[in-house]
Amino acid sequence: MYSPVALTLLSVLSSAASVQAIVAWTVNCGVLSVQRSDPIVNPGGPSGHVHAISGGTAFQRLMPGADTTINAKQTTCDKFTDRSNYWAPQLYHQKNGMFELVPYTGVNSYYKNYTCSYNPNAKYCPSPTDARAFPPGLRMLAGDPLRRTYDASIQSNQAILWETGNTGEKPGFPTGPLADRIQANIRFPSCWDGVNIDSPDHKSHVAYPDPAKGDTTGGMCPESHPVALISIGAEFGFSTQQAGLTGQSASTLVLSNGDTTGYGAHADFIQGWQNAEALENSFSNCNGIGTACAWNSFGTPDGSMGTKKDLVPEVAPPVEEIGLNGPIATLPGNNPVYTPGMTYSTPAATGSLVPVSSGAAASGVVSSSQTAGVVSSPAASSTAIIKTLPPTTLQTVASAAAASSSIIKALPPTTLVTSATAIKTGAPTTLHTKAVAKPSASPAPVEEEDDDDDDACAPKF
Repeated sequence: MYSPVALTLLSVLSSAASVQAIVAWTVNCGVLSVQRSDPIVNPGGPSGHVHAISGGTAFQRLMPGADTTINAKQTTCDKFTDRSNYWAPQLYHQKNGMFELVPYTGVNSYYKNYTCSYNPNAKYCPSPTDARAFPPGLRMLAGDPLRRTYDASIQSNQAILWETGNTGEKPGFPTGPLADRIQANIRFPSCWDGVNIDSPDHKSHVAYPDPAKGDTTGGMCPESHPVALISIGAEFGFSTQQAGLTGQSASTLVLSNGDTTGYGAHADFIQGWQNAEALENSFSNCNGIGTACAWNSFGTPDGSMGTKKDLVPEVAPPVEEIGLNGPIATLPGNNPVYTPGMTYSTPAATGSLVPVSSGAAASGVVSSSQTAGVVSSPAASSTAIIKTLPPTTLQTVASAAAASSSIIKALPPTTLVTSATAIKTGAPTTLHTKAVAKPSASPAPVEEEDDDDDDACAPKF
């Protein structure tokens, strides 16, 4: 499903594939694991609810630093240099007072060159845009596990959608009968503050494009988060057919966090691409469809087209009954099933949801100062934003202790900082970037995700 602008653009690019680059291609990933772990929100211990995980085999409860994902031995994804991890809450359905897993089938992610960096002198994005590869160690969260309502005016709400069959993607669980498959379509933020590779809430260091100059699929970044990144539209699939739910109502569905609305769907991402330059060049190198697309940048070990696969993590998940062996009486983590009017508190120790009787608004995803891998600066430093960033260099993390109270005053014109703390010193490492093209008179194209597993540059329509 695409907007008219995106359809027209993709059609033109596909027909002229030999001479013109492509603006979108897919990463299709099989199943890695289903377990109660979340190395971003709950590092080192059990997460508040069960997650369905794909990507690099290095996934485990504690994943500090930038190299854990990159050093994964294998990946479930068809792009073999993508050792990133993608995960979302596991889907269950209620039957006879018990909870049964709806089998997870993997994630298909659209990588899109639709976002451009902030430019106060431009009304629209240039073509092509200047979207960059993810900085080393980047991790982020899209969505809110505590949300149970939908506000169409809020971008973080717009970015969480559900789809089954040919009904199109919509907010919340479907209201009609289920097809053989249901998927959570999650759009990750594609604008970065240029400083932090994480933040205490795992969201504040990234943002969606300026709503006046784009939407959650692409557009110009806001001044607060001026650096454009490649955007990811991830589709986490679950087999309602295998669960015996085809043709039935979605009213029995419940996410592992207890959400019965679908609005509390969310997803996490840890950057694990092994070659940032190849990733950034992939759109200009993707000059064909099928086997020619993106492989020009990434290749495969034996020269053939890659395929997604199901694997197991290098570190075995902790033993826990989460429904893999049959129905269970309660949702793991003791998450209550949501009923209208219920509000929650979230103990920092576990991240599990606890119903409360007060009418206070829920506070969002739990974060902790002990969070491993969170390299975010304190409040004063996290507001230091680099206004202009035409860099070709990344500065690595220096001592957090020495830098924790520093604010970045100025940077050389070719320097980016990826540390969440303001860095006084550090050994620079090179990252390829493209020159920023002059703004065109056309806005950034807008795309919606397709639900098919596709290895082509331009997704199926």
